[in-house]
Amino acid sequence: MNEADAHKEMSYCNLLGAGLQLLGILQLLFQFLDLLLEEIPLVFPVHGLFLDTNTETGA
Repeated sequence: MNEADAHKEMSYCNLLGAGLQLLGILQLLFQFLDLLLEEIPLVFPVHGLFLDTNTETGA
């Protein structure tokens, strides 16, 4: 009984650790996507064209 409870606690800790690792990976992924979105106008000038049309309609 005591051994089973200790095993449950260990599995919960493992799940928590895996969840935190997953959150860290997602955070890195979002940072990478943010960097990509900043570089997109250099790769795809169409994005800049869309921005230009938006500023023209706004003005």
